[in-house]
Amino acid sequence: MKLLSRIHEELEEITVRVVSRSGETIDPRAECVIFNRINGLNSKFKKAIFHEVSESEESITNPWDFARHACLIAKDYDTVKRLGIERAAGKYLNLVFGKN
Repeated sequence: MKLLSRIHEELEEITVRVVSRSGETIDPRAECVIFNRINGLNSKFKKAIFHEVSESEESITNPWDFARHACLIAKDYDTVKRLGIERAAGKYLNLVFGKN
């Protein structure tokens, strides 16, 4: 119940953050450098995201596409590492909120 009430309280801020990144156009290769600076990502994943971008560069046009591809790679990792990658995708999309 606390989670639902918190989402309801922060819905406007969440919406603003989602919309703010949705219209951006990106250079996927440059985004790899930015994304890989986020703490908690191992070198195997960093290589995998560069490989994914080189193979799918045409279909990665905005931050949401980039984050989606990163999370697709995360499926190949164990639960703990996958959670770290998905958390990094949230940070990349500016979807990190305090623990209040």
